[in-house]
Amino acid sequence: MDYDNKKECIPDTESQLLKRQLHLGTGAYSLELRSFALPRNFYSPAAYNYVRQTFKDALPHPSTLRKWYSSVDAKPGFTSESLKAVEIKVKEMKSKGKKLICALMMDKMHIKENVVFKEKANLVNACLDHLCDSEVIVKTLTFNGTVSNFSMAKCLRADFTLTNLKPFFKRPGSETIVHIILDPAHMLKLCRYTLGDWKTIFDENLIPIKWKYFEQ
Repeated sequence: MDYDNKKECIPDTESQLLKRQLHLGTGAYSLELRSFALPRNFYSPAAYNYVRQTFKDALPHPSTLRKWYSSVDAKPGFTSESLKAVEIKVKEMKSKGKKLICALMMDKMHIKENVVFKEKANLVNACLDHLCDSEVIVKTLTFNGTVSNFSMAKCLRADFTLTNLKPFFKRPGSETIVHIILDPAHMLKLCRYTLGDWKTIFDENLIPIKWKYFEQ
């Protein structure tokens, strides 16, 4: 194959793969190839090795991938590696005439001492700003049903009171609506704990639900 005569009509990623197969290039791997290789090796090393062999070792060796994992900046904050990966995905979707629509999920983690719900709301907004800058459309936010998270939701201008239910909010400076989803597994666990502690609760028709039936 005359690579020089064909390279102008080959996309960059395919061009790099072809050059490596023909042993015409051994430079740094592109971000696109990195984003392709890392998740596939993570989820199935065997499948990744098969693909790598199919492409005649044009993809990074697993030892190279391990070095990349070890060099990721994992300091608190929004890592540049994560944002770059998102941008690559956005670019990929654009090439297919599509938009990248995502769901944002947050879990309990230690950030620093005495982080209050207002600061958590600020972190959510900052995350949404970063994703918006990367042209990602966020439709939902999922979190556990803890008191601090409900307070955070109120700071985001959502409301979970039964008389004024509004399980969504708008990102500041935008008309984009983000819907809030309470993590179903965690909410079921809270119901179980409540029933276990109180022993009897009542449904909307005042019919008792008793813990003793679960014990039996």
